[in-house]
Amino acid sequence: MKGDDYKDIYPILVDYYAKKGDDVNKKKYLAIGQELYPENTYWVQSQIAEAGDDKAKLFAKYQELIKENPQSYELAVDYGVELFNYVYNQNKPADYEVKLTELGNALKNAIAIDANQAYPNFIMSQHISNQIYDMQQVYNGLKGTKPEDVKKKQDLNKQIEARFEELYLYSNNAHQIYAKNAELKPGEKANFRIVTNNMIDYYKMKKNTEKIKELESKLTAMK
Repeated sequence: MKGDDYKDIYPILVDYYAKKGDDVNKKKYLAIGQELYPENTYWVQSQIAEAGDDKAKLFAKYQELIKENPQSYELAVDYGVELFNYVYNQNKPADYEVKLTELGNALKNAIAIDANQAYPNFIMSQHISNQIYDMQQVYNGLKGTKPEDVKKKQDLNKQIEARFEELYLYSNNAHQIYAKNAELKPGEKANFRIVTNNMIDYYKMKKNTEKIKELESKLTAMK
């Protein structure tokens, strides 16, 4: 059965059989609903919800759904946000290094799907900013004066500068998109200010006082 009169029936059936623990019928009506109404985001949301609080299952489900829906911006950015919250939790996860790479790739994928969206650029800027902070902490802890210690600091400083270039790239992308929107929501305004401050930090690293003043004036003008 297809038509506007029936579009809400299949989500109800999927929910009903899910609550009964009837996986066969749940999958049956999920498949039918997806075929008849592929634009309904419920089908994706219901599959993600199945993972519950198990992060391994959740990430695996996201990867599976993204593979099936490679042009879905919503899926791509939601996966990036889930990874960001997991990586930068109060307690560093055991697979921190692995998930760092996956996070960067997930956000790049979301940006590639829709380059006109500020949010994944903003999240990427926060990801890079966190990495710069960690690298600076390591740098500040290097106290040795031997040639190998000096070289280690020099190499790390180059890495930090390279990350600042990335920080500027994604912050500037988000900044330009936010600047074109005359009706930013409160959360978007807050993000706008954050990426502008990221750009100020970049120009402080570059010792470019003219750009710093320009951006600080923009910050002051923001309402």
